[in-house]
Amino acid sequence: MSLLKVNNIQNVSGQPNLGKILQVVQTYYTTPTSQSISGQNYNDITGMSATITPSSTSSRIIIHARWFGENTDNWDGGFGLKRNGTIIGAPPSPGSRAALMTQGSTSYGIAVDDNSTPEIAQLWYVDSPSSTSSTTYTMWYTNYNSMTLYINRTVGDTNAFNFERGTSVMILMEVGQ
Repeated sequence: MSLLKVNNIQNVSGQPNLGKILQVVQTYYTTPTSQSISGQNYNDITGMSATITPSSTSSRIIIHARWFGENTDNWDGGFGLKRNGTIIGAPPSPGSRAALMTQGSTSYGIAVDDNSTPEIAQLWYVDSPSSTSSTTYTMWYTNYNSMTLYINRTVGDTNAFNFERGTSVMILMEVGQ
């Protein structure tokens, strides 16, 4: 059995930043809120953006986004990412299909408990912005119908143990290439 010793990782080809994490930016969003979602649009989610300025045009950005919340129409929508307002990481959308990176987890049956059972959505993506300018990444949500998206809270948000609250986060890591 062979073990990898993390403190023994060496530079490749004499390039001091190759494969190293150069900087980390985090937006940790704790406010319980809600927002209106316009049907069949890619709506930026309140509190779910972070900005990084890459140190090199060859750097890659590792993006991790985790949303906690609830909605009452989870089966007709989903989540994705934008870089400076442009959708990234989603598949091509042939015809009228929505192009999603993921849907939220649904921990209840349809119409059984869409008032007090939160969901999560997590995204991981490696982007190559090819820029040294300030770059903003945003998590978005789309749904077939216009509706309300609840962030860091359940729909009911009653002051009781079974109406959970949580947090959402976006983490950006610049990796030298």
